Amino acid sequence: DRKAPLKYQKKEELKREKQALRDARKKKKKEALPVDGLSHRVRIGCS
Repeated sequence: DRKAPLKYQKKEELKREKQALRDARKKKKKEALPVDGLSHRVRIGCS
């Protein structure tokens, strides 16, 4: 009962993949800009 149905799991997986792609794109954009101390610190903290 607690385990999510397969359809739901797949949906969540897709959502996570999309989010990962979005984050990667954001990171690329950030790295294209000169890195200020704050975003650099945040990026290190996240990884």
